Amino acid sequence: IKLIDTVGSTGNDARLVQQRLIDLGYLSGVADSIFGTASVNALKEFQAKNGLSADGIAGASTYQVLFRRYR
Repeated sequence: IKLIDTVGSTGNDARLVQQRLIDLGYLSGVADSIFGTASVNALKEFQAKNGLSADGIAGASTYQVLFRRYR
């Protein structure tokens, strides 16, 4: 798992996080593998609603909640 810590991060991990945010209703559109401002804002909203630090960084704690809590 690659840490997604800046606007403009790219790659498969960015796409996976985007797709999960789309699936959960936090982000609309298509996962394009570019973690832009809309993706960061959606991630911050997810983090805030799930008791995480709303910093827009997809680190280990965020990944754990994002991909396990809703299975």
